[in-house]
Amino acid sequence: MIKATTINECITTDVLEKEIIPLLRIHTPSCLYSDIADNLRYYLGHLRPNITIIIEDEYIDKVYRDSYYSYYSTKLKSYNRSCLRLSFIDCDIEINDIYTSPEVRKNLKENYLGFMILRPVWPGCVGRTAIMPKALINGNILICSTPIRSSVLGIHTVINAFPHSSQDSEIMTCAETSIWAIMEYFGNKYPEYSPILPSQIINILANKSSERQIPSHGLTYLDISYVLKSQGFGCKVYAKVNYTHEFKRIFSCYIESGIPIAVALTKPGLGHAILCIGRTQIPQNTIDSIPYQTLKSGQKIRLWNDAVTDFVFIDDNHPCYQIANFDNPVAHYHPDWKGCEISHFIVPLYKKIYLDAPNAINYSLEIMPLLKNIPNDIVSRTFLASNHTYKDYIMNDPDMPPAFKDFLLEKIHFPKFIWITEISEYNDFLNEKVNGFILLDATEPLTNTFTSLIYACYADYNIFLDQQNSEIQMKQLSLCSKFNSFNRNLR
Repeated sequence: MIKATTINECITTDVLEKEIIPLLRIHTPSCLYSDIADNLRYYLGHLRPNITIIIEDEYIDKVYRDSYYSYYSTKLKSYNRSCLRLSFIDCDIEINDIYTSPEVRKNLKENYLGFMILRPVWPGCVGRTAIMPKALINGNILICSTPIRSSVLGIHTVINAFPHSSQDSEIMTCAETSIWAIMEYFGNKYPEYSPILPSQIINILANKSSERQIPSHGLTYLDISYVLKSQGFGCKVYAKVNYTHEFKRIFSCYIESGIPIAVALTKPGLGHAILCIGRTQIPQNTIDSIPYQTLKSGQKIRLWNDAVTDFVFIDDNHPCYQIANFDNPVAHYHPDWKGCEISHFIVPLYKKIYLDAPNAINYSLEIMPLLKNIPNDIVSRTFLASNHTYKDYIMNDPDMPPAFKDFLLEKIHFPKFIWITEISEYNDFLNEKVNGFILLDATEPLTNTFTSLIYACYADYNIFLDQQNSEIQMKQLSLCSKFNSFNRNLR
C-alpha cells in the first residue's frame, strides 16, 4: 500500500487506529491500538502541520531486520518482518503525479524533510528516524548533522539530520540505542567509521560480560564507552564529582566542537542514557550574565562556553531534538524523574586527539596574557575543528585580509585537529566578529611548555611556533584585523 496524507489528517486517532496501525501487523491485542496511537500522535505532533506524509508498507528496514533475525524470530510469538516508512514532504504531493511528472519528482526531492520507520513491535514501534530540524514546530536549533540518504518510491533523497530511534526495551534499551545513533552519525559522516547494527553491539559486549546480553537489562556508561572505543574512538569519560563549575563548560565546549556526547542521567534508583547533539540559538546579551574570570595578568574575561544553558538532546523516550536545560535535563519527563541530573558524559573523540577540552581551555587562558594590549571585558570561545574545515573557513572568510590568509595557510602547519580559542571585544562579539585567536595542536597533550601552541594573535601582535628551530616567535605583524567568527561545526 502507498498512500499520501498530511500531518493534520494522519494525527487523528481514527486514522491512526483504523488505517496506519493495522498496516504494521503488530502481534498485540487490538485493545492496545489506542496506546500505540497516542504514542504515534505524540511523535508526529512535534512536526509542523500541513506537511505531506507518504506511507509505504512492507518496507525492509536494515536495523529492524537485524533485530528480527537475531532475536524476534526466535520467539514463539509471530512477528512481522517488514515495517512502514513515513516520508515527510514540505509541499502538497499527489501519488499519481509522482509517477507521471518529472517536475513533481524534482519538487519532492527539493522539499524532502526526512523519514520515520514504524516497526511491528510494541512498545517502541518508532524505529530508525531522520528528520530535518526545519520540519519541527520549534526548529530554531543548531545541531551536529550528517548527510543521510534515503528514497521515496525509488526516488533518491538526502537530508542533513541526526539519527534517532525509540528503544524497543528488549534488544535495544536506551544505552544500545545511543550507541547505535552515534555510530549511525559518524558512519554516515566520515569514511573512518561505519554504522553499527544491534547484533554487533551485543557481540561486542559479549566479549566482556559473564552474562547473556539479550533480553537487555541496560548498560553502564562504561559499557557505552567500551563499545565506542572498540569502534576506533579515543573516548573520554567525565564525571560531575570531579568538577565544579567546569563540568558544564567542558560539556558545552565539546558540543560547540560538533561532537555528539553520550550522557548518563542518574538519581537514586534511576538511570538513563541520552545523547546531546547541539544547542539552541543564544540571545546575544546572554553573555552579560556570565561571571568574569580573572587571568594571571589581572585582565578580566568572560568565557562564552559558560553562557550556553539550553541544549538539544536525542532521547529514545521522546521525539527527536528535545530541548532542555543542562541543570534540568528531564524537565519534559514525569515528576518521578525530578532530581535526575547529568552525572557523566562520554565524548567519542578521534583516537589521535590527545589534548582534551579542559586542558585546551585552561592552556588558552595561560597563553592569553602573552598577547599584548588585550583590554578588559573580552569574550573567549573555545572549540575543536578539523584541519580541512578550519582552512576552508580561513580561505572563504571575506573579512580576513589576503595577507593574513597567505600567512596562515602557507607559513603555519596544522595537525589533523585544532583547538581554537576565539578572542573578541565585547561589542565585536555581539556582532559575531573576532579580534584574535589561539590555535593549539590537538595531537599534543603537553601544556607545561609551548609545545602545543601553534599560533596566537590579537590585533597586530603574533605568537607562533618556529617549527624549524622549535622556538616561540613573538612578532608585531600587521596581519590580523576583525573577521567573522567560525560557525562550521553546528548547522
